Amino acid sequence: MAHRGGRQRGVGTLRSLLVLVVLALLLALFLLLVPLNRKLQFSRIWTGALQTTGEAGLLVFPGELNAEALGLTQNERDKVRKFLQENSPGVKRVEVWASQQDAYAALQPDSQLSMNVVVFMEDGTVLKPPTTPLTRKELADKLIVRLRRDLDAYNKAAVKGGVGKDVIITNVL
Repeated sequence: MAHRGGRQRGVGTLRSLLVLVVLALLLALFLLLVPLNRKLQFSRIWTGALQTTGEAGLLVFPGELNAEALGLTQNERDKVRKFLQENSPGVKRVEVWASQQDAYAALQPDSQLSMNVVVFMEDGTVLKPPTTPLTRKELADKLIVRLRRDLDAYNKAAVKGGVGKDVIITNVL
């Protein structure tokens, strides 16, 4: 009888170990697919790593709030692209990461947003300004203001020789 009890204990241990492994896999899958903390912005990392949006080119909205979700008109996008083409020949790509302050509310023209703009220059310099608060209806205009400030900071740093590969410029103005 002692022999049978030992075998049952071994089977129970194996079953418990299998349940723990399954639970760990489910937890890992959950953490990858559901952002637990928006400040850590798991969704930004995940979306950026697996970006499959058809939007490519100079101006990209890769986050959860892409250009369509933000309700940006073609005129607003063209206005920003025109500014970039006319004022910054060295810009390779501009990523606009927008997030809504109240994620559960419907997006309205007066909805409060936060905007992070990351500018990749052709010489390898990356411009990462601080987060800009704005409303939805101000998005295109404040994006141009933000870009103008960042590109001015880049040009000042370029005059001093402070740009190039793997340089990150954070404009805090």
